[in-house]
Amino acid sequence: MGISSLLVWALLWFQFQQARESLTGRELARHELAWQSLLANIDSRARIWFKVFADVPQVHELMVQAQDPGLRDQARTDLVAWLEPYLGQMQAAGASIVHFHLSDGESFYRTYQPDRFGDNVFEHRHTVRRANQTRQPVAAIEAGRLRTAYRHVFPIIDPADRHLGSVEFSVPLSRLQAELDAKVPGRDPELLLLPRGLPRDLDRRAPISAWFGLSALSVQEPLADDPPLPARSANGERVYQRLAADPEIAAAIGTGQRGWREVELDGRIHLAVFSPLTGARGETLGILLSQADEPGLSRLWRTLWLNSFMAISSLVLLGAGTLLLVRSQAAKLEERRRVERDLRLAASVFTHAREGIIVLAPDRTVRDVNEAACRISGYQREQILGQRPEMLLTPEAKKSRQENFWVSLHANDFWSGELWARRSTGQRYPAMAVASAVRSDSGELSHHIVLFSDISRQKQHQEELYRIAYYDALTGLPNRALLVERVERAMNEVITSPDDMLALGVLDLDGFKSINEEHGQAVGDRVLAGVARRLRQALPDKSMLGRLGGDEFCLIIPALTALNEVHEVVDTLLRKLARPLAIPSHELQLNISASIGLTLFPQNSPVNADQLLRQAGQAMYRAKQGGKNRYEIFDLDSDTDQRERLRQIAEVSEGLKAGQLQLYYQPKVNLRNGEVRGVEALVRWQHPERGLLGPGVFLPVIEHHVTEIELGRWVLREACQQLSLWQSQGLVMPIAVNIAADHLQHPRFVADLETLIKECGDLAVGMLSLEVVETSALEDIERVSEVMEACHRLGIRFDLDDFGTGYSSLTYLKKLPVERLKIDQSFVRDMLDDPEDLAILEGILGLARAFGRGVIAEGVETEEEGRMLLRLGCEDGQGYAIARPMPAADLPQWVNDWTPPVSWRATPTAGAAGKLLISAMSEHRAWVQGLDQWCRGSRHEPPEMNSQACRFGQRLRAGELDRALRPELLAEVLALHDEVHALAERVVALRESAMFDKLPPAMAELCARRDQLVQRMEQGLDQPG
Repeated sequence: MGISSLLVWALLWFQFQQARESLTGRELARHELAWQSLLANIDSRARIWFKVFADVPQVHELMVQAQDPGLRDQARTDLVAWLEPYLGQMQAAGASIVHFHLSDGESFYRTYQPDRFGDNVFEHRHTVRRANQTRQPVAAIEAGRLRTAYRHVFPIIDPADRHLGSVEFSVPLSRLQAELDAKVPGRDPELLLLPRGLPRDLDRRAPISAWFGLSALSVQEPLADDPPLPARSANGERVYQRLAADPEIAAAIGTGQRGWREVELDGRIHLAVFSPLTGARGETLGILLSQADEPGLSRLWRTLWLNSFMAISSLVLLGAGTLLLVRSQAAKLEERRRVERDLRLAASVFTHAREGIIVLAPDRTVRDVNEAACRISGYQREQILGQRPEMLLTPEAKKSRQENFWVSLHANDFWSGELWARRSTGQRYPAMAVASAVRSDSGELSHHIVLFSDISRQKQHQEELYRIAYYDALTGLPNRALLVERVERAMNEVITSPDDMLALGVLDLDGFKSINEEHGQAVGDRVLAGVARRLRQALPDKSMLGRLGGDEFCLIIPALTALNEVHEVVDTLLRKLARPLAIPSHELQLNISASIGLTLFPQNSPVNADQLLRQAGQAMYRAKQGGKNRYEIFDLDSDTDQRERLRQIAEVSEGLKAGQLQLYYQPKVNLRNGEVRGVEALVRWQHPERGLLGPGVFLPVIEHHVTEIELGRWVLREACQQLSLWQSQGLVMPIAVNIAADHLQHPRFVADLETLIKECGDLAVGMLSLEVVETSALEDIERVSEVMEACHRLGIRFDLDDFGTGYSSLTYLKKLPVERLKIDQSFVRDMLDDPEDLAILEGILGLARAFGRGVIAEGVETEEEGRMLLRLGCEDGQGYAIARPMPAADLPQWVNDWTPPVSWRATPTAGAAGKLLISAMSEHRAWVQGLDQWCRGSRHEPPEMNSQACRFGQRLRAGELDRALRPELLAEVLALHDEVHALAERVVALRESAMFDKLPPAMAELCARRDQLVQRMEQGLDQPG
């Protein structure tokens, strides 16, 4: 009898275990389905937040501006102003935290702590680091400094494919818990954190409380800006207290396992289910726990005990007699039938669930379904039983999901995801499904449970958000974000059709701003809507139209075979747009025109959609500059040059960061007495492949780019540090630094300079001077003058560099507080044989005297040029005749060794007669040079060959040189002048006779006579009086 009792008990226990595993498996799957569905909904929201609030041109421009440390504060202020109208919407939708970072991990702006920025988050924020390194979005639960949250990090990449940084949207745990509580009411969901999932800075702002006193599990209380945690039900409170009091159960939960536990409460069984919360690195940060009263479990337990009692009682009564045995067996049979009914009832509790539930046999056929599954699918229960579950899917879903579904179930005992299902009527609908395998205690597969729900409403909501994110509300046209996708699709179609080409256009209305200002925004909106209608009607079939923003539209014209088709389409567009546009509501009729920029695809080099849009935009601006109501096609050669410039700029920037740039110093001296007046700092690039490069190779490349300002800051810092070092060594050596116009006009120029001077130890007054290139386009002279005055107060003086080569010399000289003019080397180099350059140089010297400015000549390369400058009254100079630029370490030795040429010391300043001789000498040299150029073919006609008609001969004939030369010198000059002309006539004859082999010696003889003539005139310069 004892053995019989054990066998009966084993059978009853096996039946009970099967029913219990089925019920708990369904509840665990439902628990995880709710969680996955919630995360998928938040993922969709985050993508929309990014597209609408961050991946837009305004934010791109501000993030580009933020790359410059000097402009970063203003960019942050502008970003706050841009986000302010939207923050309330994002917070209402769950994004309590919005955090922008630069690409190197530096925090740029936090909505919850706007005054805290500049710290690097890469070290402790894996999501931010991974998103910036991979340039791909990352979503995960992650612990931060103040709170643990569900974080979405999106890299910010502008249309030029520049990685500008990233933006993070974070949803706090309390928000997740509140939404989950609304999704599965009455189940008291709890998000519990393990120690590794806790915020780092617990003692500051993130209140953490142990879960019912357990140190292994914690609850993160909401911060001030977070929604409150939902209150636990009374039963939930008691159930969780019981769980926490059981060490075995608490250990299972505390290690982040996936499973379930039963808790008996007031005679009823509550089922607690839990699953792990996975972090960004795949680690377990905590668990998701929920509980509910399960009547089915209570009935199963009652049935088990009642069935056991009846079975054992029947065995006892069997020994009392046959009659009792028969009655017992009858009672037992009746009770068994009742037990079976109860078991069937317990097994069908799932029929009351709102989600569809399908039980699959190990052979993958449907064993049972609940009413919700039939209601959602439209099939009768009998139609589904015994079939494979794929019957509920669309043909496409069968192909794409079937293999992955069963492989995942076999490998992991779990699968979840979205799929397209099909009702019995053939109607498609989106579904969220979770499938779990249920195994016996021995590990054998018992059955599968699949939970699914119709998510059509959620998808409709997502589609509404999609329309908001990707379509223009005014015109109904695709916006920039969607246009990029459509351009990419059109490009792919062209690639597969080699004979076709694609035209992409950007259209901008002419004078739209004046329409808005004159008639109001309402009229402007109607104009935009009317233009959109006209463009739709005028564009060819298969063309696409979108609105980029403001009054800009985008045209995608595919399937073109020849360029003339592009011209025909655009001519038609312009013609139809030019017709008067009626605005009946305001009784207006407006004349509309547009400028269109076009670019074509494919091109010789690879391009993406954003680059095509940029090309079309550039062509549109050229069309506007060319007169409006017209179109331009993008010049690919010009774009190639621009891309090459960007590559070179990047190379210079990398060289600066790598320490490849260095400063050389060129002395400036008094030509007469040799006194060293200071040095000019000149940048050189020690290129790893091309060797030492001068500034003319790379400075023009970075002009008007932020790299130019970065280089200017580096040069100033290096120069100031060198000044400080020389001062400590007792060497008094003022340094002049060239400053670009953009750098000088930077808002923080004076503040940065003041900080630098303090860091270098208060440099002596006058030791640092700044040279402003006179050819620079200084946009605001008054502002620049104020900057210069502020620098004067710091002990810094200014020189005007390359004076005479620009377009505002007198304006700059009058309005800018400069102390010295630097004569451009082109005038110095050519003054000996170019009378015009000599006249300009004399004019500059006269202006300097008139305005009380000092003057220095640059580019002094020969001893003769030095003597000429001294005769003209310019005593300061720099150039190769004095010293080439040298490293700082070589300068002290050069100072010790330097002595000026003896001829410079003996050269007097010329008077009026002397300057007349200087002009005559320059004219004579220019005449000989003209003849040489004619002989070489670089001049069409020879100079005046009559010795009395040339400019020098005219001076002689007029007696202008009589007062400047002694009679004997004048006679020699006259004779030499006649000899030069005689030799010149011989040269002309040889050239005209094509006797080219005899030309060089003849010209050499002529130049020797010229030099003799000049020497005689120089003797006149040195004569007394």
